[in-house]
Amino acid sequence: MKDQFKQIHPDAFFLDPDDPTAISEYLLAQGWRDADDPVVAVSSIGEGNMNLVVRVRTDVRKLVLKQSRPWMESHPELPAPSNRVLVEARFYEVSAKDAMLEEIHPTVVGVDVTSSLMVTEDMGEVVDYYDLYAGARLTRGELGELVDYLAALHAMTPAPDPMLRNDAMREMNHEQSFTLPLREDNGLALDLFTEGLAQEAERLRGNQELVAAVQNLGERYLAAGERLVHGDYYPGSWVRGHDGLRVLDAECAFLGPPEYDVGVMIGHMVLTSQPSPVRVLDEYEGPEGFEPKLAMGFAGVEVIRRLLGVNQLPLQLGLRQKRLMLIMATELILRPDPGLLQ
Repeated sequence: MKDQFKQIHPDAFFLDPDDPTAISEYLLAQGWRDADDPVVAVSSIGEGNMNLVVRVRTDVRKLVLKQSRPWMESHPELPAPSNRVLVEARFYEVSAKDAMLEEIHPTVVGVDVTSSLMVTEDMGEVVDYYDLYAGARLTRGELGELVDYLAALHAMTPAPDPMLRNDAMREMNHEQSFTLPLREDNGLALDLFTEGLAQEAERLRGNQELVAAVQNLGERYLAAGERLVHGDYYPGSWVRGHDGLRVLDAECAFLGPPEYDVGVMIGHMVLTSQPSPVRVLDEYEGPEGFEPKLAMGFAGVEVIRRLLGVNQLPLQLGLRQKRLMLIMATELILRPDPGLLQ
């Protein structure tokens, strides 16, 4: 992988957790550690889907290095925009104008544009919300924090910024969310996940009204907008630690419709069988012109994407449960009504 990376980015640093010496020298050269502050430990953080993330500890500080390569870390055969971590860094920079958002996001130490690498302060021991997929429940307070975060984020209307258009990542996400799941012969062996799921997918693909509605929602997703949007607001991007809620992984951020973030969150409330997902809409104080029905449409798309697309989740659901969720998703898209989310 290093040779492939160097062919594409000959002047870039290749982050390798198995080469602590190179990391130590790199941090020194970038001015991110002092000569008398040696690196004492290097380790990978989890198995990232999109990026390589490495924790580095020196004598006096703890850092996290995150690099985006021209591929998805979990699927190196799949290409991905290599500048995505630079988008994430810009998102943190712009959103830091709000004190609450600055507190919730990682603190950026530095960015190496040539290497598509961002360094942040280590947040310590944090745990994501993936336990929701195993049956855990959000507390009312946690739900309120998550919704308040979106309200603060969507209140921001930064100046037009080519980096925050994030066209390449949006096009990739559009393909995975709005196109691939309902495409005929998309190559996904859904019955390997749940026996009978392929037939459910065929049923949805035969619903031309649904296919057309999802296409229209995809056009709304790709349209230019003015609100700052996280772009991947789901339990894998939320973490909890000693300091409370933190929000990470904003490489899909863009200026667009706030309804998209709200819809993705609602979609995961449905997928994790949280009680009354409508509470997200009830508690969210969106900007003027916010369209709840559009958010519900995006929620339906997210449910379909996660059940029938390439971005599978560790859901403990049988075929009947998935079928019922797909029926709800269809209704949210075609006949959006808050009553569906009670």
